[in-house]
Amino acid sequence: MAAFDQLIDRFANVGNAAETAYAVLREAIVTNTLKPGTRLRADDLAKKLGVSKTPVREALRKLQAEDLITVQPGNALTVKSISEEQLFEIYYTREALEGMAARLAAEKAGRIELAGLRAIHDEMKTASVAGNVRQLRQLSGEFQ
Repeated sequence: MAAFDQLIDRFANVGNAAETAYAVLREAIVTNTLKPGTRLRADDLAKKLGVSKTPVREALRKLQAEDLITVQPGNALTVKSISEEQLFEIYYTREALEGMAARLAAEKAGRIELAGLRAIHDEMKTASVAGNVRQLRQLSGEFQ
């Protein structure tokens, strides 16, 4: 579980033990380091995180409130699986929010930001004509 250990190192200084446990577990879930259906045992997690069970339990309660984990029969906690329908709903919502954010950013952009975007756009045209896909991909990321 090297990926989990990397998350522990990354979030080591987030805050108190409960905040650290929450940050590590949440990131592990959303990055699929902890796969859907994975059983979450407070004892095991506390040992891996190097904290007591109390902050882990607090983190698990927060994750349950966020609907990232679920209670199975026998009170076992597991990483929640999402259906294809839920996944599409998430992406449709994200699509709407990102479009709105882009519109608002464009409306609020100043002269300096617009000049920077125009310069990147001009570079993208040049890269496209030259067939430089690598540069076009990099410039597209900058533009966005």
